[in-house]
Amino acid sequence: MYCKHVKANFGKIHKPEDFSRISTLSYGSFDANDEKMLYPLDNVTETCYYINIDGEDLNEDDTVIPKCQEIVRDNTEKQRETSFAIWESSEENHFYAKHYTHFIQETK
Repeated sequence: MYCKHVKANFGKIHKPEDFSRISTLSYGSFDANDEKMLYPLDNVTETCYYINIDGEDLNEDDTVIPKCQEIVRDNTEKQRETSFAIWESSEENHFYAKHYTHFIQETK
């Protein structure tokens, strides 16, 4: 909710397609580049990354934007429309992501 109501320091989150109504959230450490989905989702078509970076890292770490671009590149290779935005945080560097699809999910 915080990220939806506070202007990002960098980047912009795209508006998902109206027909992409099946979604899940994920969380991960930005520095370790690990991501854990709350619910596994097949055939993800769109992803929005909400990245929270410590203020000192945001101002001094030159690798923040390239890491974000790498995340977008990885998702583009998977044929996902991807966007990201960065907010300054007082906590450790982490991100939340919302993944969307319009494909009906099978139960396993």
